[in-house]
Amino acid sequence: MGASVPPQAALAAVLRAGAQLLIERRADQVSVLGDARAVLGVDADALRGVDDLAACVLDEAAATAVRRGELTTTTPLRWRRPDDGAEVWIARTPVEGGGELWCDVSVEQHRARADAETIAAMRSMLSRRSEFMTGIAHELRTPLNSILGFGELLRDGHVEPGTAEHQEFLGDIVTSGRAMLALVNDLVDLAKLEAGQLELRARVCRPLEITRELVAGTGAAGETRAPVTLELGSGVDAGVEASMDPDRVRQLVGALVGLGQRLAAPGAVVQLHVATRADVLRWQIGGLELKMIGARTDATTFETLELATTRRQPAVAFGLALGRLLARAMGGCAGVEPASTGDALYVELPRRGVASC
Repeated sequence: MGASVPPQAALAAVLRAGAQLLIERRADQVSVLGDARAVLGVDADALRGVDDLAACVLDEAAATAVRRGELTTTTPLRWRRPDDGAEVWIARTPVEGGGELWCDVSVEQHRARADAETIAAMRSMLSRRSEFMTGIAHELRTPLNSILGFGELLRDGHVEPGTAEHQEFLGDIVTSGRAMLALVNDLVDLAKLEAGQLELRARVCRPLEITRELVAGTGAAGETRAPVTLELGSGVDAGVEASMDPDRVRQLVGALVGLGQRLAAPGAVVQLHVATRADVLRWQIGGLELKMIGARTDATTFETLELATTRRQPAVAFGLALGRLLARAMGGCAGVEPASTGDALYVELPRRGVASC
């Protein structure tokens, strides 16, 4: 039942709060001291027995417990006010002499629920982050193992110096090292983006020339991935200038291309389409089957896809998070366009100002 409070203290609490009630029980009769209508939405005279109380309790199990006199005084009740139908939460505290202090604890109850939802959301986020980091660790191990493997072969003299094979191994080490460095840099930038601390250095540049260079280098960056072709929309000037951070343009478009390569069907060619709309540049990769990675058919945001891919394809989730936050930091946006002929991922950036998307 919990600790009792003296009747004088209960009355003082009633007078201070104004919205509290002192309810005394004798057999199945209930009398109310205080402004019952203000809290319960019903006059004190209407509450003559436990059945009258139970009729206002929303939870059926709690209402049954009220009728049987089995409900503990520490249990908050969901209460529907008879006058306006509003739902409130009522809590009770035992008073010396057999009475109970009733009060409206809706604010506290809603706060407790909000806190519980916040805690659940944080736990879910931490769980996804743990899965994400486990997957990224695998992405880091792959180039690191390559570096160590080729390095040990060269160190132990298994390959003759100066031969074509020796040069090939050195090239593999450099390529793996650059891939590993790029991933680490992206991880650092993602942390800065999440904290709102990424620095942008905008200047006049030619985004489409940057895109051409990036696409031209994809073949050398990873022969096992799908090849990439660049397609310019009608009326697109390859020499168009914009006020952007060229390094971030390269990073953002590179993230989009990487996503296209990871999500493309086996044997497919990734087509990067560039178009202009008013003063906005749009990069898009279509022909993807996003439902194959567990995405909902109505997915329209990178964030929705992140939730679908964190566990099974953490590298994809990483690319989506980086693209989404980087596009937003540059005044643009990233999104998904589901279609029967193949879904598309896109990013849009304003040549200056903020994109309307």
